[in-house]
Amino acid sequence: MKPFKRTVEKVLAWIANILLLFVAIFLCILKYTGFTDKVLNSTEFYNSFRNELSNNGVRYTDAEMKTVIDLLVTVVDTYAILAIIATIVAIVASLTMKKRIMSGILFIIVALFVFIASFGAAILIYLPYFIVAIMLFVRKDPNQNNTDDSNGNQAWIANILLLFVAIFLCILKYTGFTDKVLNSTEFYNSFRNELS
Repeated sequence: MKPFKRTVEKVLAWIANILLLFVAIFLCILKYTGFTDKVLNSTEFYNSFRNELSNNGVRYTDAEMKTVIDLLVTVVDTYAILAIIATIVAIVASLTMKKRIMSGILFIIVALFVFIASFGAAILIYLPYFIVAIMLFVRKDPNQNNTDDSNGNQAWIANILLLFVAIFLCILKYTGFTDKVLNSTEFYNSFRNELS
């Protein structure tokens, strides 16, 4: 019997991995060179951003504008960290395709993350991951016994989900994202309006 190959899955996965790696590198350059801080905290950006908001009928005080700009810096910093984590998970999923169920679940998680984080714009990254995940779930190795190959994967799945939750909570804590959002005037006003 011929050996079973997953060439299509591997090619699609590595194309998406390379694109995601470029995004992660770009975001890391923005974060670690201080470019985001310099641009977003410059007076030119501040004035053009304020004018753009006022053209759309949104008026902010100086303190509120500072909070919005700080929030934008935090979002870029958080996205850089999350892109690195997503890249690592995608590479692990690509290297563990022999455990097709576990690898497929990892690809689905990365695809959903990229879809949500990019608001659907990064279709060249998340669509190949979805396709690879579906192919991993559907195409079984004909040489493999008819045993259920998910026996050892349940513990992996639980551990991976717990790891993602822990990473997400750490990112929220150490980037100060929750502090900035919860202490912002916009959050306070919207929360107060919801309660009344």
